[in-house]
Amino acid sequence: MGEEFLVLDGVFSDEHGDYPAGTYVRNPPGSRHAPRTAAGCTIFVKLRQMQPVEYARCVIDTAYTTWRDGSAPGNHIMPLYADGFERMSFEPLAAGATTASSGYSGGQELFVLKGEPSDRHGNYPAGTWLRRPERYAGKLTAPSAATFWIKRGHLPTTRPGANDQS
Repeated sequence: MGEEFLVLDGVFSDEHGDYPAGTYVRNPPGSRHAPRTAAGCTIFVKLRQMQPVEYARCVIDTAYTTWRDGSAPGNHIMPLYADGFERMSFEPLAAGATTASSGYSGGQELFVLKGEPSDRHGNYPAGTWLRRPERYAGKLTAPSAATFWIKRGHLPTTRPGANDQS
């Protein structure tokens, strides 16, 4: 059911081209490609998480994409993909800033790309992956600047009270 990946380091290649660090790629369900790399690369991959009706391939070189204002002071957003099921974006957080506290419908997953944000549960250095169920209302604070890859809205709905945070 498709794949999406983010090139973290090096250059990823396939028959469609070369993708430097910072490139976001979505290959729809049923697609095939022949991945390779000449000098090596590191990628963050999510498999089988797309809707079967998705058919378009998406490639975004984030080095050439515009940031927009986010939902809280010091927060910005670079939309990567959105449909009625899920939304992906890059979101930097300025030093000392805090994310909005909102229990996102369908939950969210975050991958820390830069910095070390924290919440009441601990610190999350670059390379940390977090999965937050819907109605999770925790805020992340960035003592120094941080950047995240965020996917929202795709997690299964849970029964009332199952994810209430105390």
